[in-house]
Amino acid sequence: MTRNAIKNDLFADDHLRQKINRLGDPLAEIKKHIHFGALAAEVD
Repeated sequence: MTRNAIKNDLFADDHLRQKINRLGDPLAEIKKHIHFGALAAEVD
């Protein structure tokens, strides 16, 4: 039987999602200050 140092976590996706929720989404904060639709129109 081969042993592997990597442990598979059935809940890895949930842990990652919880970490992101704890840290906050920086794009959501930026969106409060920048109107991306207007910015895209200016760039186009």
